[in-house]
Amino acid sequence: MPKPMAVVDPARCNAAFCQGGVCLAAQACPNRILRQDSPYEVPYQVAMCRGCAKCAVTCPLKAIRMV
Repeated sequence: MPKPMAVVDPARCNAAFCQGGVCLAAQACPNRILRQDSPYEVPYQVAMCRGCAKCAVTCPLKAIRMV
């Protein structure tokens, strides 16, 4: 069975809840899989998630889930 992967739910994400609009989950990703082009924008995945779930745990709105 494959490892779970992080998926961002853009409907739940509101970067205004992160300090300065900078996504806490993207900062928490040790592999820099999540990116945010500019503050207050929804982060997106740029590479294959490795399944550590640090982003999902860090997100204050629980907008990232592991699937």
